[in-house]
Amino acid sequence: MHRTLKEETATPSMADMNRQQMRFEEFRREYNNERPHEALGMKTPSSVYKASSLSYPEKVLEPQYDEGVDVRRVRDGGEIRFQSNYYFLSELLAGKQVGLTELHDGWYEVRFSFHPICIIDLKEMKVRPAQKKVLPMSVG
Repeated sequence: MHRTLKEETATPSMADMNRQQMRFEEFRREYNNERPHEALGMKTPSSVYKASSLSYPEKVLEPQYDEGVDVRRVRDGGEIRFQSNYYFLSELLAGKQVGLTELHDGWYEVRFSFHPICIIDLKEMKVRPAQKKVLPMSVG
């Protein structure tokens, strides 16, 4: 499929992006609506396509945290302020709420929803990787 796509749309390429995009769109229309596919019993993809019955919410809700979890909103630069200091988490979390739970002795686990992000070590003022759960070994 990729060789065919390249041969029919990009060899040679068009002089400008609009014309190149039109070539890609024509290829997609023909590939899905006119060309029979051996893997589909010589039917076209559009003739066998069925839309998913699953629907997605229009707006994804903010994660909910249990009572007692310290909730912070991640700043645009990817950091949070906690106990009078700033700790960088990730710019990908900018604008999102994270929850902090004390693990022990000044170590706080940071989670986005139920996903562990990192550990904040207040004594050393460092962000450490999230701890992986260790499964108990079976004795046999």
